Amino acid sequence: MEFRLLGPLAADHAGTRIELGGPRQRAVLAALLLRANEVASIAHLVESVWDRPPASPKTNLRTYVSSLRRRLGRDRVLTREGGYLLRVEPDELDLTCFEDLLAEAEVALVRGDARRAVDRFARALELWRGEPADGLATGPLLRAELTRLGERRLTAVEHHSQARIELGEHRAVVDELRPLLARHPLREELWAQLMTALCRAGRRAEALDAYLDVRRRLVDELGVEPGPRLRAAHAAVLRDEATPMLAPVCQLPADVPDFTGRAEQLGSVLAALAPETPGSPAPVVVVFGGPGVGKSTLAFRAAHRLAGAFPDGQLYLDLAGTSDSPREPASLLTELLRALGVTGAGVPDEASARATLFRSLLAERRMLLVLDDAAHGEQVRPLLPAAGGCAVLVTGRRLLTDLAGARHVELGVLREEEAHDLLASIVGAERVAREPAEAGAIVRACACLPLAIRIAAGKLVGRPAWPLRLLRERLDDEARRLDVLRLGDLGVRASFRASVDTLPAAAVRAFQLLGLLGPQTVPGWVLGPLLDRSDAEDVLDTLVDANLLALTGIDGTGSPRYRLHDLLRAYAAEGAADLPEGERQAAVGRLLTAWLTLATRVGELMPVSLFRPPPPPDLPPGPDPAVDPLAWFEAERSALLGAIRLAVDWGFDETAWRLAATAGPFYDVRCLYGDWRQSHELALEAVRSAGNAAGEAVLRRGLGQVHLFRDQLAAAAAELTRSLELARLAGDKRAEGLAVAGLGTVERMLGRYDAALERAETALGLAAAAGDRHLEAQLRSSRATALAGLGRTEEAVASIGESLALCRRLGDTHREAVVLRENSPLFDRVGDTERALSALRRAMEIFEELDDRRCAAYTLLRAGRLHAGHGNRGDAVVALEHAATFFAATGNGLEEAQCWELLGTLAVEEDDVPAARDRLTRALLLWRSVGAGERAVKVGEDLRRLREH
Repeated sequence: MEFRLLGPLAADHAGTRIELGGPRQRAVLAALLLRANEVASIAHLVESVWDRPPASPKTNLRTYVSSLRRRLGRDRVLTREGGYLLRVEPDELDLTCFEDLLAEAEVALVRGDARRAVDRFARALELWRGEPADGLATGPLLRAELTRLGERRLTAVEHHSQARIELGEHRAVVDELRPLLARHPLREELWAQLMTALCRAGRRAEALDAYLDVRRRLVDELGVEPGPRLRAAHAAVLRDEATPMLAPVCQLPADVPDFTGRAEQLGSVLAALAPETPGSPAPVVVVFGGPGVGKSTLAFRAAHRLAGAFPDGQLYLDLAGTSDSPREPASLLTELLRALGVTGAGVPDEASARATLFRSLLAERRMLLVLDDAAHGEQVRPLLPAAGGCAVLVTGRRLLTDLAGARHVELGVLREEEAHDLLASIVGAERVAREPAEAGAIVRACACLPLAIRIAAGKLVGRPAWPLRLLRERLDDEARRLDVLRLGDLGVRASFRASVDTLPAAAVRAFQLLGLLGPQTVPGWVLGPLLDRSDAEDVLDTLVDANLLALTGIDGTGSPRYRLHDLLRAYAAEGAADLPEGERQAAVGRLLTAWLTLATRVGELMPVSLFRPPPPPDLPPGPDPAVDPLAWFEAERSALLGAIRLAVDWGFDETAWRLAATAGPFYDVRCLYGDWRQSHELALEAVRSAGNAAGEAVLRRGLGQVHLFRDQLAAAAAELTRSLELARLAGDKRAEGLAVAGLGTVERMLGRYDAALERAETALGLAAAAGDRHLEAQLRSSRATALAGLGRTEEAVASIGESLALCRRLGDTHREAVVLRENSPLFDRVGDTERALSALRRAMEIFEELDDRRCAAYTLLRAGRLHAGHGNRGDAVVALEHAATFFAATGNGLEEAQCWELLGTLAVEEDDVPAARDRLTRALLLWRSVGAGERAVKVGEDLRRLREH
């Protein structure tokens, strides 16, 4: 396949021209070719193709891309996250060949090999067939890219002419420059070359006439005098000293051939550094990010891409900002002046005079300045040119907010897909494809950090016999991971150390202690208790500014979240290991106490829950947090699990179980049974080791409840029985009453109402002894359910009244709603259907006010049954479908099965066979999944009869 951009857009396969479609579709291809082997974002493509995008540009783009795939091959145009990628081999695109030849020519010029330079420039220019991608329907981005290409071609022509002049081909250069100047009559470099060639060909008078011609044009058309380049050429002609021109300065380090990803950031840098108009300030871009993220690599790629737009050269300086001794501006200016030909006594003594001279030398030039590894704005500011024809690209690990007008582009770690591509580009795609799972594990162990991936890949390249599995196994050991990620003079640990060593002592200690907290995001306030300070925002800002602690986003409460990526966390933990154990223990203890205090205070803002433990006896006083409790617990889900794990690891068993139990009411409301079980099982390990019977009793009660919600009655009974034993051992009447109440629920769910009533009565006595009126209100409702099951309706109704009265006296609206919902069938049974519906409506109002979706779903299930029983099929279907959707989302298989079975029955009654078959099939699968064999058999029989219908 051959692609041609340097002229009318074309593509050939095996010598046959490929029809590329209409102008918009061809514009899409041109935009993809200009980003060959890189992801072109949807936004980039839209701005490349349209001045005024249509109503649905994404749909249009999908159509164009689909058509291009048919024409070019499906393996050519690939869908990637956020855009598309066109796969092109290096020798398939004329633009790539052009750039490669230009690079060879420029290197030859710098080395003084004019003959080789002329050959390479000539071969590069022969690739052009006209204006780049001529005749396309283009948007602003594509037009800018094509204009840049045209500028690159002209620059190549200028450099080619320069090299030919140095070879003595003066007459030929004159003949070629005159028609070119007819098309570009205001391009001063071409006029300067014409004057030099004429003079060196012995045609000095014509050279002087040429100067008068261009001066008249500039004055008449632009109102300006010739610039320094033309004036210098004129002076040389007058002295008859037309000497060869100096080659442009080109100090850029080599581009990295396996540069991967970063399409959006690279595009931002390129767009921001486009040469400005004369008189405007030089654009400055700062690429910043943490250690090892590839800031320099991106800068070099961007600088090489931009080189053609800065024909007077590219300057490069290593500012050593992360070393022990960052370089001073005075010495940096000396190096810059030397690169521009100012040496010896020509370099002023004062730093300010050097800066002035440097700005003067760049005033009429178009140069790119790359300043790598900057420490701070004060180091960079004296090095900035004033001219709009120049541009500056800075890299550093910190924001340089004191550089006025600078554009900042942040780099983080790679996306996992990009990290995988980087590994494959270095190790080899075939080798990675043989072990894709191992490759994925390697990039994750490297935290998708480019430096770490390059080191890991380098190890594999140097050990071709190694399977990827062997490296993955070595990286699995987090304690040794940083040792593994070292290759020659490259090391992740050394890169991290360079950043940490620049921090003040408090920030270093905070960074190290953060390494103890695990991989989850945390709120910024955790630094306070870790450092034993009431306010550590200054330390937090220092770590964020140094790009060691990443701001990952804003949580549901509006608070920022922070995280150390995995390799930085491993390095921080190494540093924490050097702190005295007592200091680490105290810091962790303070943090866990702060977590428990805050979780307890926030939990008290939620509706009263039987799963909420009594507050710790030593809870410090303080105001209630001004937060939405559900939003807070949602934001802290992972952090709380991490805090429980931390408490377990450090032996804080009391804190561990209290944190887990305090989160229980939230897990209940949100049906987070997985988190509920995980938190309690984590804490259980600590309380069992410590012999903490009271804590174990609470945790086992919570685990029993999770089993109840999942209809695992045998497991629930086992946990609740053990909870009861431990509560008695600890002398905790409330915990004992809760365990007995849970066992009563098991009996009721098994249909053993006598036993359920006995358990309810026993639990009532224990609740009264513990003084827990909320538990007492719930148990009076439980007793009513058991009485109703035994047919003792009047007693049941009376018990319901006692429960509701107590709920209302306590202001416990949530429990009131539960009682109304659970006992609505009893009201219906005694013939008061309106009271039953009213109870369900009131319950639903309360649950919606409290945002308790699980309880609302159970209420809908009750309402669906009630409506179905009275022939209100429409209302029943609406309620049951909503309930089923929620139960499916929360994993309540038994309740979801009930919904679909009842919905299927209603469809049968309506003689809607397709709907009945669909709903009953869902119910059958669910009954089987929860192990309800008898119910599954019944539904299976119903389905068989439908098939025979």
